[in-house]
Amino acid sequence: MWRTTYDFVLALARLIRLPNALAIALLYLAASRYAATGSLQFIIISASAWFLAASASYLFNDLVDVHVDAINCPSRPLLHGDISRRAAICAGLVIIMTDLLLCLALRPDVSLWPLLGLSGGLFYSSFVRYRSAAAANILTATLIAVVPLSASPERRWPLVFIAVFLFAVTLARELKKDILDYEGDKQFRPEPVLRRYPRFGKLLFAFLIVAGLSATVMECGLSRSFSFCVSGMPLLLIIFNSAGRNNASLDSRLLKLAAYSSVPALFLAM
Repeated sequence: MWRTTYDFVLALARLIRLPNALAIALLYLAASRYAATGSLQFIIISASAWFLAASASYLFNDLVDVHVDAINCPSRPLLHGDISRRAAICAGLVIIMTDLLLCLALRPDVSLWPLLGLSGGLFYSSFVRYRSAAAANILTATLIAVVPLSASPERRWPLVFIAVFLFAVTLARELKKDILDYEGDKQFRPEPVLRRYPRFGKLLFAFLIVAGLSATVMECGLSRSFSFCVSGMPLLLIIFNSAGRNNASLDSRLLKLAAYSSVPALFLAM
């Protein structure tokens, strides 16, 4: 019985992309502590709401992506038989209901953000991805970027810089990930942006490097957070000249690492 429970928990953790969901919660937690907004209990509840919103979005994405994952990632828990579709749906409903209950404990202006994140994630998986690759990429990048912004009503400038950085890096990663997943996606989704406009990727990466270096110079002496964040920019130099599928997986991982750097950046800046 313990073995079965362990396998179920492990499969569920993979379905909700536990490291990614935790990173989103930690990003909100770090941004809130940096901006000194609210009590610790209030911040933890808000971060938990973001964690559950991200978890439900990732789980729902796997539920509707079964045919695509059969080609791109056959080891996913649903395809591998580690968890049944019915159990995954029940777990998703529990996560969504818990998220809604947590949001009821927050002020309306605060609970609005994780609810929008949850709605955006479900809308992305059920509709946007099948209509426009560019819109799907932009929506994903926007959902990640609003996490630090939602932590402070004053929109302190370092948090704005972090949000812009996260938007650009997430957008670049989504563009690369679409290339990586093209074989499974091509029967169900629009053509990736980088296949139609291959130069767009290089222009975006060039913009990231220039914007990152410029912002570092501007923020020097004012805040360590963004300076530390963009210290990951040299990673993007590796990506700058890559365009083919052979490098897409490495590029995606490096871009995710660069995005993760915003979390310790905010903690170091406290």
